[in-house]
Amino acid sequence: MGVPSLSEWTEGRKKSFIVSTLRAGNRRWPPRYNTLNAAKTEKRINVSTGRLAQHYKCAECLKEFPAKVVQVNHKEPVVPLTGFTTWDDYINRMFCDDSKLEVLCIPCHKKLTLVENNIRKEFKTTQEKGTYQSWLDMKSRCLNPSSGRYYTHGGRGISVCPEWADSYDSFKESLGLKPDGFTLERIDNDGNYEPSNCKWASPKEQAQNRRSNINITHDGTTMNIQQWADSLGISHSSMKKRLLTMSVEEACTREKVDSHIENELKQIIMTEYALGELSQTQLAKKHGVSQAVISKWFSKEKKEKNARKPKS
Repeated sequence: MGVPSLSEWTEGRKKSFIVSTLRAGNRRWPPRYNTLNAAKTEKRINVSTGRLAQHYKCAECLKEFPAKVVQVNHKEPVVPLTGFTTWDDYINRMFCDDSKLEVLCIPCHKKLTLVENNIRKEFKTTQEKGTYQSWLDMKSRCLNPSSGRYYTHGGRGISVCPEWADSYDSFKESLGLKPDGFTLERIDNDGNYEPSNCKWASPKEQAQNRRSNINITHDGTTMNIQQWADSLGISHSSMKKRLLTMSVEEACTREKVDSHIENELKQIIMTEYALGELSQTQLAKKHGVSQAVISKWFSKEKKEKNARKPKS
């Protein structure tokens, strides 16, 4: 059976091949030799072989060991504790300078590796996973033209600040962990992803900050329909009805009227109109009610009367 072509390789096989190739190259990386040289102590008898051997000091336990019992370790894990990010990040971490390397004995290295692996496993089941995924999604929307949402973000000029693009830790430090049910929101929908323009938002807050929302400005204050409704203590549908039947000024300033008070006012207006002394326009001005609302009341009353008439 022939060797499968590269196009037939699974993602796991491709990743394994890349990792093994990079590790092979890293064994000849000059800073590794610099780190080993810096950890040298003296030549003395290796108790295991009875032969003279160069010894090296472990940076963790501070004991001295022969070359076969030590190895060069990355102070910052090549695969972050939050999981694999990108190949560029992997390569930059692997081929670092000697200031980010240290010599450990094999027992200390195994203990450290076990701790790191346990942290990675725990990370996958904690709140931090959601925070990390939000960071990845943010970068994908803005930096990856192949992303399905690139055209609404990176495609229209939205970018990620270098501080966040290069570091998940910086992103997490700026915003904290993502609360359950919250999502990442830009305060200014046309602004970039940066500390001054982002926050964790509830579904309601996100809905209020959509680009499709209609903003209304009155007396120097700009809010969308839901925000105006909340400030007035009425429902979203009531605010929409106001905007259809009233001026913007009246819709944004008229306080909520309890239903029983509104019914009383309706009866007063209809009684006064029946006397024939004032028109609907005059009654609207007198009682501070939109003429459109009064017309609606009368129209509804007329329909109800017609509905009560016996059919011939």
